[in-house]
Amino acid sequence: MRLRSSIGLLALCAAIAAAAARAWATQNPPSEQAIIQPSTAAPTVQEQSSAPMGIKISQFTATLAARPIPALVIDGKAATQNLSAFLERISLSSPAEHEKIRALIEQAGGNFEIANALADTVFANRTVDFTRTLTALSVLGELRNPASEAALIKFLALPLPTTGHVSEGDIVERATLEQLQMKAIQGLAYAKTATAEKEVLRHASANPSRVLRAEAIEAYLYNHAYSEKARKTLAETIRPADSIYLDRPHLLPTTVARDFNAQLAHFVALHPELKPPAPMHMLQAEIAPALVAGDKRKDAAAKSALVRKFVDPPQL
Repeated sequence: MRLRSSIGLLALCAAIAAAAARAWATQNPPSEQAIIQPSTAAPTVQEQSSAPMGIKISQFTATLAARPIPALVIDGKAATQNLSAFLERISLSSPAEHEKIRALIEQAGGNFEIANALADTVFANRTVDFTRTLTALSVLGELRNPASEAALIKFLALPLPTTGHVSEGDIVERATLEQLQMKAIQGLAYAKTATAEKEVLRHASANPSRVLRAEAIEAYLYNHAYSEKARKTLAETIRPADSIYLDRPHLLPTTVARDFNAQLAHFVALHPELKPPAPMHMLQAEIAPALVAGDKRKDAAAKSALVRKFVDPPQL
């Protein structure tokens, strides 16, 4: 089964999308012809995009297509430069290019030099360049190479920070590493070797981060087609408090709204304690009559003030 969140989800990752837009805008400043002129017609679906402001998605895609994806090769002194160009280009890729990128990575699957160079990129950039690290981890996962598998296991062994910059109660450095390690878990689950699966199950049960335990559970289920056998294996391994993750809905690129809603209804039926309370209409609240009366008085006062302003303007 395809690695769900590898190259196919690079375009969906907010960090990569933002970096792509900034890089494209820097290298290709919009000309007068590139600026979208005001129009009374609503933009088409094709033109509604997160591409740089003033740039049509068709122009953005055409510019990318004109930049060929470099081959993923390691050749002497050009190795570092070549890998850097490859990672930069695929981080700007469009969905139409993903199969071509996967084919290029598959061709390099047996190249240990590439796997080691990617691993070096991951560890060198993990605290300074989130996008490059995430992209390199994605390629490592797609390689399915023994060296890439070892690198992913090593990356998951990094301890989560306990101090750092705090934002809204969360340690930023910890949250960032958790996101990157989620990608590493996805790559290991995709490998499906005995060693990789043992590691995924270990993280599903013993990782100190609940976020990473949940991701390990989901990645294992996904790569085993959500089979009953996979559920049973996990149920015998994970913590009882985490068993809820075996039932949660799965939103995949091919999932339609009807199917997802059915999954959600089933999830709530299994875990009624998570069902939110029904919203109470304002008129059913005890305080509603007073609130309504107060709103009417405010509206009347506002209207009176507006009328006085225009009917009886102040004398100059």
